[in-house]
Amino acid sequence: DVNAIDLNLGCPQKIAKRGNYGAYLLNNEKVIVECLSAMVANLDCPITAKVRKLENDEDTIRLCQKIEQCGVQMLTIHGRTVSSSKLFTGPCDWDIIRKVKAALHIPVIANGGISCRSDALACLEYTGADGVMSSEALLENPKLFSESGDLLFRTDFIRFQLETVKEYRELVLSYPPPRPLFQVVRSHLFKMLYRFVDAPRHADLRATLAMGDRDEMFAVIDELEERLGAAGLLKSEDAADSSREEWAMQQGLLGPTHWYM
Repeated sequence: DVNAIDLNLGCPQKIAKRGNYGAYLLNNEKVIVECLSAMVANLDCPITAKVRKLENDEDTIRLCQKIEQCGVQMLTIHGRTVSSSKLFTGPCDWDIIRKVKAALHIPVIANGGISCRSDALACLEYTGADGVMSSEALLENPKLFSESGDLLFRTDFIRFQLETVKEYRELVLSYPPPRPLFQVVRSHLFKMLYRFVDAPRHADLRATLAMGDRDEMFAVIDELEERLGAAGLLKSEDAADSSREEWAMQQGLLGPTHWYM
C-alpha cells in the first residue's frame, strides 16, 4: 500500500534522456495528459506530479494547468530548465514558481535554490508555495529543515555530521532495505560524507565506500571518527568551528563545501 504516486517529469539525467522519460517528456503534452489521466482514473490513491520550468513562462503555466485538469492533487515545480541542470546550474527562477502557484488551485511545492533553512523560508515567503522541496543540499544535510540541524551543520560541521551519519546507520540497521536497493545507502553515505572522503588523507576510505560491502561501508564511519578524534577535531570545548574546519582542510582531513563557504 502507498499513500500517493508521483509522476516525476523533472529528472534531467542522461539515463532519462536515453529512455525518453523524466524531464524529456515535458515537450510532449499529449503523452503527459494521457498518462496522468489514466493514473487518476485507475489508481486508488492520490496522484501528484513534478515538472521543470520550460523555455518560457507561458508554456510552463499552460502545462501546469493542463496537469491540474487531469485531476492530480499536488504539483511540484523546479524553477530551472532541463538545460540548466547539473554542471550548468544557474540561479533558480522563483518568479515562475510564484506565477504557477497563482495560476493553480491545487497545492504547489517549490523546488530549486534551497541550500539552507533560511533559503526555504525565503522561498515560501516569495513564491507563496505550499511547501518546499530540496535535493542536493538535503542529501548532504538531512536535518536542513530543522532549525538546530541547519545551525549545527554550519557552525559545528565535523562533530555534527558524524553524529548524523551514525544516526543514519542505526536507521538502516533497524529498517534494512532489500539487497538490490542497498546501493541507495552507498549513495546516501557518499553525499553525507563527501567532505571527509574527498580529503587527500582519506582516499583509502573513499575507495572502501565505493567498493565495500555493507559492513565495510559502515566501518568507514568508525574509522573517520577515530582519525578525526586523534587529530583533536572532535573535542567539545567552545571553539569557532570555522577555524577547526580550516585547520582540518589544511591538514588534508576535510574537503571544501559547495553550500556554505
